[in-house]
Amino acid sequence: MRVFVLGLDGATWDMLEPLIQDGLMPNLARLREEGAWGSLRSVFPPLSPVAWTAVMTGKNSGKHGIFEFLEHGHDPLKGKVNSSRAIQSKLLWEIAQQYGKKTVAGGVPMSYPPRPAKQFPGFFLGDFLSPADSADFTSDPALFAELEKAVGPYQPWSTSIH
Repeated sequence: MRVFVLGLDGATWDMLEPLIQDGLMPNLARLREEGAWGSLRSVFPPLSPVAWTAVMTGKNSGKHGIFEFLEHGHDPLKGKVNSSRAIQSKLLWEIAQQYGKKTVAGGVPMSYPPRPAKQFPGFFLGDFLSPADSADFTSDPALFAELEKAVGPYQPWSTSIH
């Protein structure tokens, strides 16, 4: 069985539908016609880092430990960018690995750096929080080079992960 999950952060069908109808998103139109689709009811609080981590873990923020992109601890002046290291639950692809499944995880917020595993079963690509030129940004540098050739160079949002 193959499963493909595409998440478009902040995109709602009232935004996407006119683009699909105007022929500007033919691939999304085809995916919608040939697959299952719907509106996602978000988590509470409805913030991207909380929601994406819930998708990756199947748990709420009280169980996965992510509440925002930045973690301030007890000192709001010493904030740091959250990363996969702060997630307190197994990720979907880590669970799949336990059952011998291969996965592709690319550009999922809060998924960088790849967490320790004997071998990543498939392909991993970091997200916009990944530091530039990090050796572990991708599990397949050659494939990543092909992607950059097709879509342009990776531009990080943050240059440091703690």
